[in-house]
Amino acid sequence: MAFITPCFVRVEDAAERKELVKWAHGIGNDLCVDYGELVISNFLSSTLLNCDADVKLFKALASMNDDNDREQWFVVKKNISDCYDIDDIIYHKGDMFFNESGEPLVEKNFRKATAEEIVEYFKKIEKCKR
Repeated sequence: MAFITPCFVRVEDAAERKELVKWAHGIGNDLCVDYGELVISNFLSSTLLNCDADVKLFKALASMNDDNDREQWFVVKKNISDCYDIDDIIYHKGDMFFNESGEPLVEKNFRKATAEEIVEYFKKIEKCKR
């Protein structure tokens, strides 16, 4: 399976790093390694996106692949109701799509999010927390 977004995250706790690598291997990302205080999603790549200490961002990027939709993030292709904007990021859960509130959505209205869209989404989330 080809995971397409090399990235790393800083995780101080060794047990948490171990669990994160186990999670990555569980979704088929066998190039994920624990390296000091870093977890790296593709240790063979010379260019890695820096997720700082944001494990959720790391998981969103590290799960990106061309073979399946498992744990990948999606973008609404068009406004399907007044509840969703065109650039809403959502995630895939099982065989159905759900928004962040857990409400099911229709599959045909979505496409996989790019790494840039995911990074921007997480920046917006972080900005809103402040």
